[in-house]
Amino acid sequence: MSRTAFHLLRSLNEAPPRARSYSGKSHVFPGKIVDRHFASDRLTDRLIRRLVRDHVIKWKEILESFEFFDQTRKQLRSATVVDVCCGHGLVGILYALLEREVERVILADSQIPPNLESTLRVAAELGPWVSDKVEVLEFGADKLSSRLPVGSSVLAAHGCGRLTDDALDLAMAVGGAVAVMPCCCHPRSLEAPAVLYGELGVKDGVDVHRTYRLHQAGYQVLWKYIPEAVTPMNRIIVGAPEADARA
Repeated sequence: MSRTAFHLLRSLNEAPPRARSYSGKSHVFPGKIVDRHFASDRLTDRLIRRLVRDHVIKWKEILESFEFFDQTRKQLRSATVVDVCCGHGLVGILYALLEREVERVILADSQIPPNLESTLRVAAELGPWVSDKVEVLEFGADKLSSRLPVGSSVLAAHGCGRLTDDALDLAMAVGGAVAVMPCCCHPRSLEAPAVLYGELGVKDGVDVHRTYRLHQAGYQVLWKYIPEAVTPMNRIIVGAPEADARA
């Protein structure tokens, strides 16, 4: 699998480099580029144009969210999906908007940022069914297990440090599929053998340990990637319970 090519946003593969990696501090992104590469009447294109036009979230975060969603949707399309450390909430909202099998999406964070409401509003204007599916909770992952049905899918895109591991713990507690795109790793966040960090480096060592944790809990694990141009922290760890993976 290519670690550089866009899969859902394929038109960006032919776009200028700036369109694939723009990460300026401003929320403003050149509308001409968006209009050129996302000009169709498809729901995804219309959503991207609105998010950019209304300056809802940064361009880099739009690219991360769409590609993370595309790389994980096959494994995570259960009746309930919870986006922990959700931030602006776009990944979870894409599940509510584009996946018919997903009946309920919980957007959870210990502190809900203001732009989540704007992101949700834009998506609901394009897909009115989103409002009926989405629930927003101001909770950390460690307080969610009692609120989720068995088999709920869990995702966390760039949960900082231990927050990624909280998402893994939550998924294992409810027996659901999980997808995390880790960032800000620190060896002290996990009780893993020190040799992993010494031989592989901190990030790879932590992710190897996370992979074995899921494997030992009965998960089939994959590593996937979003384009490196969007973020160097582009690895996604995807886990599905063995029974689900064989189904």
